[in-house]
Amino acid sequence: MAAAARRWLRNQDDTVTVLPSWGRTWLAMLGLHEYEGINPRSPETVLLPAWAPVNPDRLYVHTRLIYAGLSCLYA
Repeated sequence: MAAAARRWLRNQDDTVTVLPSWGRTWLAMLGLHEYEGINPRSPETVLLPAWAPVNPDRLYVHTRLIYAGLSCLYA
């Protein structure tokens, strides 16, 4: 079953590019997508002041938690 799903995902390569970066990160960790297509987020962004436009506190709570975990894996 997993082999069939992997084949299907590999055949859908053009649709993977429209996934959000966290979806592509999970696929890359599973070996189904290249890491070159991922825009990394530095874990140091949590140290930014609250007035900074890219401060993670400005993100929706679920998005913030996803990006915090992925940035730690990236680091």
